[in-house]
Amino acid sequence: MKNEIIAVLNEYNSLGINQQLDYDKFYLYSIITHSTAIEGSTITEIENQVLFDNGISCSKPISEQFMNFDLKKAYEQSFDFARKHEKITVGFLCSLSGTLMKNIDSSYNTVAGYFSSAKGELRLLNVSAGRGGKSYLTSIHPWADGNGRMDRLLMNVVKYEKNLVPSIVKKERRAEYIKVISESQDAEDSASLIDFMFNHHIQNLKQQIEEYKRSL
Repeated sequence: MKNEIIAVLNEYNSLGINQQLDYDKFYLYSIITHSTAIEGSTITEIENQVLFDNGISCSKPISEQFMNFDLKKAYEQSFDFARKHEKITVGFLCSLSGTLMKNIDSSYNTVAGYFSSAKGELRLLNVSAGRGGKSYLTSIHPWADGNGRMDRLLMNVVKYEKNLVPSIVKKERRAEYIKVISESQDAEDSASLIDFMFNHHIQNLKQQIEEYKRSL
């Protein structure tokens, strides 16, 4: 698999796909659209383009529009951070989570105390993710909401800093993606998740290569 991803990346770079006009912008829009779609957003890439570029609201719930807009801001914040090659700290992660959840505020009063998702504060209660009410350790789900978006964002921050092509987890693979995460956590072994992410990334890159070649 290592040789395959290297070969695909070499072809991707040699074709100059990432040198196309507004490549970075539209690739980011695609990342955002698919990442929020995994969390339930129904906003399309075209609708996000109009929202981000022209500030024109689409006919979708305002909560979904905020989810997409805030994730864009979080990516911009994280990429600026990556360009400086600074050390990732808990403080930075909480700041990033606060940006991601800025307009979808959820405040909680618990036995352990009060906390706010809009401030990026770490959760003080157990959470579940649609798996029969199963609770997660804080190290896996540090926040009350937005953990999946943060996970995919941080993966791409590392790639961006290393000048690698960011990954897109396509909404069409949502069920498989959630299933492999569940299996990896239950087995306490990340091998199957790593395999899925590598294979999915390779497939996405190959698809972009083919589409680019056809456009020529």
